[in-house]
Amino acid sequence: MDLFVIERYNGDVSKAEPDASASKSSHLQRLLSKIEEKKRIAAQLALEKEQEEKKKLEKKSLRQKVKAAKYEAKKNERSIKKPEETKLKEKKPKDKKGAGNKLPNSKTIGNFTILGDDNLGGKKSEVEAQLPHWLASPSTFSVDLQNLTVSIDDVPQLDKDLIEKLRSNKVTHFFPVQQQVIPALLEAQGKPLQFWPRDVCVSAPTGSGKTYAFVLPIVQALRHRFVRHVRALIVLPVQDLATQVFKVFQEFTKGITDLKAVCINAKESFEFEQSLLVNYSEANKKHYSCADIVVTTPGRLVDHLKSTNGFSLHHLKYLVIDEADRVLESVQDDWLYHLENHLHPDQTRRVASLTIKDTALRRPPPQKLLFSATLSSDPELLKELNLFQPRLFTSVVVSGSSTEQTEISSFVGKFSTPAEITEQWVLCDPDTKPLYLYSLISEGNWNTVIVFANTIESVHRLAVLMKHLLQDTKGVAEVSSTLTHIEREKILKKLVSGSVNVLVCSDAFSRGIDIPNVDCVISYDVPKHLKTYIHRVGRTGRAGRKGTAVSLLVERQKPKFMKMLKDAEKDATVKEKIVDTSSIKALEDVYKSALTSLKEDIMTEQVIKVKNIRQKKQFKNKSRKVRTSGSEPLLSKRRGVKPTSKVTILKQKYARKLRKVLSK
Repeated sequence: MDLFVIERYNGDVSKAEPDASASKSSHLQRLLSKIEEKKRIAAQLALEKEQEEKKKLEKKSLRQKVKAAKYEAKKNERSIKKPEETKLKEKKPKDKKGAGNKLPNSKTIGNFTILGDDNLGGKKSEVEAQLPHWLASPSTFSVDLQNLTVSIDDVPQLDKDLIEKLRSNKVTHFFPVQQQVIPALLEAQGKPLQFWPRDVCVSAPTGSGKTYAFVLPIVQALRHRFVRHVRALIVLPVQDLATQVFKVFQEFTKGITDLKAVCINAKESFEFEQSLLVNYSEANKKHYSCADIVVTTPGRLVDHLKSTNGFSLHHLKYLVIDEADRVLESVQDDWLYHLENHLHPDQTRRVASLTIKDTALRRPPPQKLLFSATLSSDPELLKELNLFQPRLFTSVVVSGSSTEQTEISSFVGKFSTPAEITEQWVLCDPDTKPLYLYSLISEGNWNTVIVFANTIESVHRLAVLMKHLLQDTKGVAEVSSTLTHIEREKILKKLVSGSVNVLVCSDAFSRGIDIPNVDCVISYDVPKHLKTYIHRVGRTGRAGRKGTAVSLLVERQKPKFMKMLKDAEKDATVKEKIVDTSSIKALEDVYKSALTSLKEDIMTEQVIKVKNIRQKKQFKNKSRKVRTSGSEPLLSKRRGVKPTSKVTILKQKYARKLRKVLSK
């Protein structure tokens, strides 16, 4: 029971009941009105916000338009100069602080100098290589060797007996490179001594007639000399190429001139080459030159400059560098340095005055003639040559059928091949790659095929394998740097005569060597560099003949090879050749037997090599024993060991090594 009871007044119950429903409805109306008010206020705020954003965007676009208009106005002011601004202004005296040295494109605000302009957001222009004028504006000629238009009678500067010599060699028209270079060189010969001849650089495809382009002008220029001196020096990278060029000089000097050309390429003994170069007169106690034209290699040239008394190049008129990129890139004995020191012994090289009298008395430097299918434009290499006002002849840039001078900036690294060559590539399986080569050679209608491999070992193994695969159908031979010059010449004669149809060789054979009627060149190993590819392909399609070049690729080599072709802008001309894989599978049994024969041949060769080494070692030991037998007491006193015991120990060591090799 509650202690305290509080009674509350709740109004009159009878009156409150009808008002309850009215109060509820009024309360609901108030709530609805508040909700509507909030919605209206929210919509009004959203509309105001949207209007503010539109105003901001309009202001921003207006500012951008004003800024762009100001920039265009400034740009027009800079590009359009008033006539009075182009007049020469008087030079103001500069103060000691260099106040006159005002930087271009600068303005001063207060005490601060602002460099450049405010065009920071403009589009950046691509930077192009700035080549020298002679590289950027070459004299171009066509690579078409089929439609020849210039006859040998159309060059009036050329002597008649040289023209008759050309006719006897079945030459009736000049190739494009010859019709451009020969007149230019002959024209330079008729100028006075004060006008030094310009140096010439020629970049033309292989087999386009570059050799005649310098042989004919040199022979004509030197044929009227009175005293014999070395007036023409031709430098080539390899012995075989030097011999080839020497034979061309012999062809055009014998019978019509008394000029004497000699070849110095280490084929003969050093003493014999010295007798070809100089002759010593006992009566006058002087050395006299025996040669007018010297064809040599870089290393042999340095040897004679150092060791041959009386060998002088101070009367040199022509310096020809054939396959110039390879000769310049090779650092063999630094031949260019020794040649410059020989021609200019005074290292000071005082700058003489440029009067007519002084230029007439001074002997002009030799005219440099550079020839190559892949002529380099490396500034460091060209600077070493000290070229005098050089002139470039190139077949790289030709617009349509025009051969006029063209302004170019894309000469660097662009090489070309004769248009008569069909270039292809074959995708093959690495395990059966020799079968693809065998299939191409056997199915192709080719009489003479040259196959290139990257290493000497690959050349030998591939040649032996192809002998077993082809058997008696085609003759196979190999050429590499391991063979002597005489052995290489014998193989080349067999190739020309037709007794050898397939020649497997390394890249030492890829430059300059002219083999007539080569139908196909196959790159069994993909070349690592673009220059190597160009020179390999150039072994066929020479002198306007048709030819085919095929490269064998595996899948992983394809991207790099395609990039190389793209760099040379040849990716559209070199097409894929499809080989029937069913014919490859049918030859697997023949391939297995050929591999077995290859293994047996290689093992036999290794045994023979070991025997030869053993015989040489025994011969050395016997000769050493004979030399030391007379002084045995003295050696035993000094060293305390008998020579015979030492020889016995060496024999035992060698016998153990030999047993290990034979067991393997």
